[in-house]
Amino acid sequence: MNSAGLGARQDYQDYTKAADWYQEVAEQNDKVGSFALGVMHENGIGVAQNLAEAERWYRKAAELDHVDAQYRLGKIHAAGRGVDQNAHEAFTWFSKAAQQGQASAQYLVGRMYEAGSGTERDLTQAFGWYQEAALQDQLPAQFALGRAYDVGQGTDEDATEAAAWYRRAADRGHAEAQHYLGALYDAGRGVDQDAEEAARWYREAAEQDLPEAQYSLGELHAVGRGVERDFARALSWFRAAAESGLVEAQYRLGVMYADGIGIDRDAAEAAKWYYAAAEEGDARAQYALGNAHAEGLGVKHDQEQAARWYTKAAEQGLPDAQFSVGQLYEDGRGVARNEGAAVEWYLQAARAGHAKAQSRLGFIYASGRGVDQDDDAAFEWYRQAAEQNEPDAQYRLGQMYATGSGTERDDKQAIHWYREAAQRDDMLAQFALGDAYARGMGVMRDDREAAGWFRKAAEKGYASAQFSLGDLYERGRGVAQDVQEAFSWFLKAGRQGFEEAQYRLGVMYATGRGVGQDAQEAVRWYQTAAEQGDARAQYALAAALSQGFGIGQDHQRAAGWYRQAAEQGVPEAQYCLGQIHEQGLGVDQDQPAAIDWYRQAAEGGLAQAQSRLGYIYVSGQGMERDEEVALGWYRKAAEQNEPEAQYRVGLMYATGSGTARDDGQAVRWYRQAAERGVARAQHDLAVLYANGLGIERDDAQAARWFREAAEQGIAESQFSLGVMYATGRGLEQDYAQAEIWYRQAAEQDYASAQFYLAQILEYGLAGTRDEAGAFEWYGKAAENKFAAAQYQLGQMYENGRGIDQDHGEAAAWYRKAAEQGHVEAQYNLGVMYDYGWGVDRNEGVAAEWFNAAAQSGLVSAQGALGYKYAQGSGVARDYVRAHMWFRIAAASGDDEDRSELLQTLEAEMSPEDIQQAYGLFEAWRQKQPAMG
Repeated sequence: MNSAGLGARQDYQDYTKAADWYQEVAEQNDKVGSFALGVMHENGIGVAQNLAEAERWYRKAAELDHVDAQYRLGKIHAAGRGVDQNAHEAFTWFSKAAQQGQASAQYLVGRMYEAGSGTERDLTQAFGWYQEAALQDQLPAQFALGRAYDVGQGTDEDATEAAAWYRRAADRGHAEAQHYLGALYDAGRGVDQDAEEAARWYREAAEQDLPEAQYSLGELHAVGRGVERDFARALSWFRAAAESGLVEAQYRLGVMYADGIGIDRDAAEAAKWYYAAAEEGDARAQYALGNAHAEGLGVKHDQEQAARWYTKAAEQGLPDAQFSVGQLYEDGRGVARNEGAAVEWYLQAARAGHAKAQSRLGFIYASGRGVDQDDDAAFEWYRQAAEQNEPDAQYRLGQMYATGSGTERDDKQAIHWYREAAQRDDMLAQFALGDAYARGMGVMRDDREAAGWFRKAAEKGYASAQFSLGDLYERGRGVAQDVQEAFSWFLKAGRQGFEEAQYRLGVMYATGRGVGQDAQEAVRWYQTAAEQGDARAQYALAAALSQGFGIGQDHQRAAGWYRQAAEQGVPEAQYCLGQIHEQGLGVDQDQPAAIDWYRQAAEGGLAQAQSRLGYIYVSGQGMERDEEVALGWYRKAAEQNEPEAQYRVGLMYATGSGTARDDGQAVRWYRQAAERGVARAQHDLAVLYANGLGIERDDAQAARWFREAAEQGIAESQFSLGVMYATGRGLEQDYAQAEIWYRQAAEQDYASAQFYLAQILEYGLAGTRDEAGAFEWYGKAAENKFAAAQYQLGQMYENGRGIDQDHGEAAAWYRKAAEQGHVEAQYNLGVMYDYGWGVDRNEGVAAEWFNAAAQSGLVSAQGALGYKYAQGSGVARDYVRAHMWFRIAAASGDDEDRSELLQTLEAEMSPEDIQQAYGLFEAWRQKQPAMG
């Protein structure tokens, strides 16, 4: 037992007797005896060890102001030895000892103020107590004081003072102080920068087995700063730190094994160290381990494990990992495919400045994959990535400037970004730049420059560039005309499945241009392109089969190919198909079918096809129809107050069936039936009041009669009453009431009510948003063939709103709506076929749906159809039709300025073509009531 514990009685060797003696004096309030007795009970000296007793005697001595007892009592409460752990109690006794100058207690009070343990956090107080203890040469306090000056904690930051206190502790062998002093020399903070001195202090601490110092010394050896560059020594120090559990060293050791730095490359050993650091939460190691599993480097190739580790790193904010997790969710590798989750991870990486994530987000927003399509957002993300020299983003940004998507159209900016990407060897940008020079878009037209850029992309195997370069050789533009060279490039593109090249190969074989004439080869290439959906090739193949050119004459097969081309809108094919139906060549003779195809061809501008159109099917239901007689009998019954007959008479006056239409008479008869409780009469009377037909418009009366009929269960009235509540017509606007009435009608399977009920639920108009409920009611309305509901279901499936995202289901519902003439659904279905979302990609079918929507006046579809014809995408390239549709879109209110595109088209068109295009536009315009 030490002298501090036993005081003047140290000469006693019989500790049991000593304990008795201390007990005797302690009970007389002797603080030294009480303290000594506490020491003996705490350590089991002369008595059985009893921490509770130790605490009791320490407390007695402490209360008598014994400084060491106060310090020991604080330690017992801080550690919870023999008592419940109590930081506040510990702080109280440490403070008493500290105020009496006990250095260790002063240091611990500083620690508790710094941590806010047992007292409110107070960094200024912490600093003051560290200083008190440090001035008494308390070693941990000297280090703590250095740290306070180093980081400006509780005092102003002062690296010079920090260095001084670190040095005092370091000279006494404090490993952490040695390490921090080395760091100051390394950075030149508070001392002159001196890498050798930094290395000396790092080594002092490292040899005391401080892992952080071992790591720092390894870093110096790895770069040769302050010491000789020596990867083997760096590896040795990294290993020492790593084996002590320092995650930074474990990660660095993994990197050295992975890259073969200072040691033979060993992927398995790298993975082992990555794993050690990753398990401790190091984000870089988690990401590296994810890469290892993704590529099967040193570990089993396992996408699920890759996803697990990428996600851990991503959740710690590592942008590379966030991008990789986004890729996994987008592709469905190692995780269930989830485009929404992919977007969220890409966003996190992009906001941290990750260029590839920014570029990917640009693509996602541009295409509307997992998000609402948003060209403005796409443009902004592409711009951020492009400014970081991400080539794909530079190319995409150029596209947006070229098309005016998400920004004002600016061909010069488009060229700038195409060039930036092309110079970084981006194949698509090289092609785009070549195309710009070929068309004179944003630059002076220069076919030689176009050929140069096309060649760069073509030599990388890009089929579009190979075709375009072949086209220049065939025309002799920018290169010496060489049809054999043209054929060679068309062949390269054709073998890659490029339809237009395949069609051109067929033409070259058919005409003997650039290659020996060979009708069979011509047909082979026509058929290859036709089977991929090229309409011109389908028409050419059909013509060859009809004529027996290069293939045996076969009218039946010809009819099949004519039909495919016709269904893609090729007027000549539609006309030929009309002819063969009319003549019975390869098909059964069928005049109605012939008329139908003639009509389609006529609407496409072919004069010959405009001669045959008609309807049949007029029925008499077993008797000659005679509505006047029906009205006579209904009137007789109505005049005898038969309510149903009154309703029927009213109905016939309202529809002009069997008599001249007379809304006043309809009101008269509907009212009589309505007042006698005929629900249908009540409904129809309400309709007349609502529309002011045969009577002055009166919304309140309309609401009254709709309610009468609604309460009798008439679904149409329930729906109409819901509309009046929703719109505030005749009633105070009340979406909750609207929901009630819509629901009653909806539960009777009334499609319009089902649709509008879904709208209220989807948008929360009655107060509670319920997307799942909206989805259910849209589904019921859709099953009832309500086109708008079918369209909304498509929207919900497409965007994953209220249901898991499912492009296949979206396409199926768009189709149902589209087939009922829903214009937006027709357009959206076209988009899905165009991109292959939820359906097999088919640009021809896309063009058909764009055409359907365009014919109905949808501006976006008109513009899209114009691009189809301009590009020959899914339809035969037809500048006349492209020109016509672009002008129609402009006339229909399209904001996009296509004047330059029209000029470009006109540059490729003959005067006769231009005149024809204007004629078609004028013919369309004259048919429009608002413009004719």
